[in-house]
Amino acid sequence: MGGSDFGIGRTPFDDPIVYLNNSPVFLARQIEAPVMLVHSDMDASSMSQFDEMYGALLRAGKDARYVRYWGEGHGPQSPANIHDLWTRFDAFLAETGVAPTAEERARLADNAPSTPPTAAVRP
Repeated sequence: MGGSDFGIGRTPFDDPIVYLNNSPVFLARQIEAPVMLVHSDMDASSMSQFDEMYGALLRAGKDARYVRYWGEGHGPQSPANIHDLWTRFDAFLAETGVAPTAEERARLADNAPSTPPTAAVRP
């Protein structure tokens, strides 16, 4: 995409400051949410871009995780990698407080009613 304006309207060569100001790498300090980067070696996007973003997040002191899959395209296709991704994603959500931990889910399941509630029917 060399020379492309990426929808900004100017190329990086015409207005490098616009690109600098819009670069996720240079905006890493402003990111507040935990980030989980997932990439595969056969994806069309360069792995070096993910490496660079992960490094920027760590340098900015942010909570970031980076998972790499080898021999995969844009998303994992092998059952083992799909399982691994969901396991890591679930753990990431639990560790960052977005989703309940496995222990919390088990406790909630133990306290759940044995039969689902029925809807009230009005005459």
